[in-house]
Amino acid sequence: MEEAQNKVREIQDKIQDEEPKLIQFEKDLIEQNEKLKLIISQTNIKREEVAVASHEQDIKVKTLEKMNEEIRIEKFQTEREKDEALKLAETFSNRDISEVNAYNNPPEPIS
Repeated sequence: MEEAQNKVREIQDKIQDEEPKLIQFEKDLIEQNEKLKLIISQTNIKREEVAVASHEQDIKVKTLEKMNEEIRIEKFQTEREKDEALKLAETFSNRDISEVNAYNNPPEPIS
């Protein structure tokens, strides 16, 4: 029985020796937990900022894509008009060209 009591005392002494360490360990864990909460909060804020910036970039890209498409259409129409003008110019005769050149020096108006 005495041996059992000695063992109990040893365990109680060990618990008393370890209790301050456990209390400090708990405080350290609480402090680390608070730091992690802060880091998580900051990370969430940055994640939201990135999402907003990404959305803004998407809008800009779509706007530029739309402008690019409008420019492509205008270029196609301009090239088509140029081709039509060249075909029409090929049909001009020397007489047509002389007539157009005469417009550079029109006759004096009659008063």
